[in-house]
Amino acid sequence: MALPFAKIEDFVSGRVAGGSVRGLAGSATVVIDSRKVTKGALFVALKGEHHDAHSFITPALARTAAACVVNQSWYAVKKPRYGRFILVEDTGDTLMRMASAYLQYLGTRVVAVTGSNGKTTTRAMIARVLAAKYRVHATRGNFNNRIGLPLSVFEISPRDDITVLELGANHFGEISELSWIVKPDIAVITNIGHSHLEFFKDRKGVLKAKTEIVHGMRSGGVLVVNGDDDLLNKYEPPRRITKRDYGFAGERGYRGSGLTTGFLRGGTFTFNGVAMVTPLPGNGAAANALCAAAVGDLLGVTARETQKALARIEAPENRMDMRIVGGARIIADCYNANPDSMANAFGLLKAEKIAGRKIAVLGDMRELGAQAALYHRQTGALAAKSGVKLLFTLGELGRKIAQGAIAAGLHNVYSFAEKEKDALADVLRSSLKKGDLVLIKGSHSMGMEEIVERLE
Repeated sequence: MALPFAKIEDFVSGRVAGGSVRGLAGSATVVIDSRKVTKGALFVALKGEHHDAHSFITPALARTAAACVVNQSWYAVKKPRYGRFILVEDTGDTLMRMASAYLQYLGTRVVAVTGSNGKTTTRAMIARVLAAKYRVHATRGNFNNRIGLPLSVFEISPRDDITVLELGANHFGEISELSWIVKPDIAVITNIGHSHLEFFKDRKGVLKAKTEIVHGMRSGGVLVVNGDDDLLNKYEPPRRITKRDYGFAGERGYRGSGLTTGFLRGGTFTFNGVAMVTPLPGNGAAANALCAAAVGDLLGVTARETQKALARIEAPENRMDMRIVGGARIIADCYNANPDSMANAFGLLKAEKIAGRKIAVLGDMRELGAQAALYHRQTGALAAKSGVKLLFTLGELGRKIAQGAIAAGLHNVYSFAEKEKDALADVLRSSLKKGDLVLIKGSHSMGMEEIVERLE
């Protein structure tokens, strides 16, 4: 969707130079990459640590951008002779304020999702469930930070009833900032795990960061949390917000029962008397589906409608994606990794009964702080205890995984440096036999999907 020219200067709240856009007919798309500028676009020149888009103002105008949002300091020095400009103190902050103003202008209801694990899958599931009753816009990809989130907001159409947005962070204050921008009507926290501990220190720090999502919530809003998570179960939001929980254990506001799941099959459970089936494997995916069912119920989607929606869910890219290579089944779960998601994956792996061997290819788990080596050794030990017969590790911390596995009694262990993906893939391919089950998992920055690509 594009921003109406008549409203842009109100959204930006900057000083106009070189001519106003208010009188232009139609709307403008918001662009931060000068190479993607098309006729009538609004180019926002972001300045980062290593890149300054102000250097590309001339190409943007040559591509017939309607106007450029620029820092006042740049304009004062360059004094450009042609083009329309809106001058602001900081274009990054302005991008977020524009998104907030646009959301307020649209009046669409907002569901915001955060958590240590599963937020992208949960966001996709919620969007699919709500689409049974509403016109829904959802964050694409992982557009969940102070740049990506506004760009996702600008894609919302005035025809959309609800938008489902994902909020991510690896520092304190970031989710609070995003929450104030989108002002959620409903906020979701999937779980509190061992993620970004380099910055959050421990799970209590993660809880503090994730619960910042309530800061910008509208009064009367609803916070939906995973009640099976010990920290979220005890958390109480401000009085102006209602807390609702979901889970498979104990008394929950939204309870799932009869859960069954596995690595090579989807999950099944009962919700509000209706059998739910999701093609995605694992307890985590089932919890995500239950969360989507809970949000759907809050917004008037029936259990039968939810049942049909969840049955059509597909895994986001590189998340529990199964492929067949030479008769072996490859589970590519390469999008991200932390100790909790590793433990969940090994729980599934251990439960599977297969004809061949269980093989794991594990990469570094990033941003775990001072205890990183310990967490990696524990992951290696867990791999050994989960029935893994052959282990490959990638990266410097991956060697700690190898050490933990060997100490726990696993002897078929091979370690590779991060740059040795080709060599790892070659050895793995030559080792595969029909009936083997292979888990490939590591932090997104490790590029574990490249190993999968080299196998095919």
